[in-house]
Amino acid sequence: MWIDIDEKGLKNFEHLVPSDILYRIGKDEDYFGIGYTQSLDVLPDSVIIFKTDAEEDEDGEAIPIVDIKYFAVAEDKWHRGYFRGLFTEFLKVISDNEISAVRADIPMDHNYNDACRILEDFGFEFALTDVPVFIESLSRCRRAPLMNAEESDKDIRSISRYSAGEFKELISSLYKDGIIAEEEDVSSDINDYNADVSMIRIVDGEIKALSLINGPYGDMLDLLYVGGKGESEDAYAVLRCSMREAAAKYGWAARVNASIESELGLMLVADIFPDAQPIPVRRGYLLPEVPEET
Repeated sequence: MWIDIDEKGLKNFEHLVPSDILYRIGKDEDYFGIGYTQSLDVLPDSVIIFKTDAEEDEDGEAIPIVDIKYFAVAEDKWHRGYFRGLFTEFLKVISDNEISAVRADIPMDHNYNDACRILEDFGFEFALTDVPVFIESLSRCRRAPLMNAEESDKDIRSISRYSAGEFKELISSLYKDGIIAEEEDVSSDINDYNADVSMIRIVDGEIKALSLINGPYGDMLDLLYVGGKGESEDAYAVLRCSMREAAAKYGWAARVNASIESELGLMLVADIFPDAQPIPVRRGYLLPEVPEET
């Protein structure tokens, strides 16, 4: 029996999916999931969590894609065809909605070989990406020199002080000035962020630095962007304030997931988490057949 996962039924999948991924469904409107169960009286056997997204083609046109975020099969159902049946159903959903491509980013951790092998069996082709993943607990940055720097945190405030319209104008100005690159795809909707822990520094009316975070999902916060038009010290300062505020709200055991593409952002994360070991990522694509219009 196929199940579309909604917010009411999330608890039924807690044995299969980590909370920081599962509980994005219902909080993030782009997250979805399907699962399989033998009957409604037993827990599901397998699951795929995915996100709708878009990428630009060679002509700069946005094309719809689906990004697989997690998949799993209950341990006692391995090698019995459960995932193949689930994935076949998933591909039908993709085809029916005329999705151009399916993407999967697989961190090169202890599950890497099995995950890639399974997806390659369905036609995925993988290549190494330039964007590593940092996942660290806040406690790992607690004693970092930059977290205890004596530089002033003056002129730093949370973005919660802005209205939706004001924040949209602020992000638009950063795009216009080239401070945020188009490929960084930073949302101008303040509701996409945790406004209490996302920080901004403005001096004499000029935006110096900005850190944008969303979540938590379970115990996970996503660091989405850090940078600005000021000196690197400004970016360090807003990130430091964000981490301190996050620890105050959620505890030092909370984790941070940083997938940042800019060189400055990667440098900042490495300095705030000096012992962090970035996890390389392989990105795979599948181009499903889309039915022709008749």
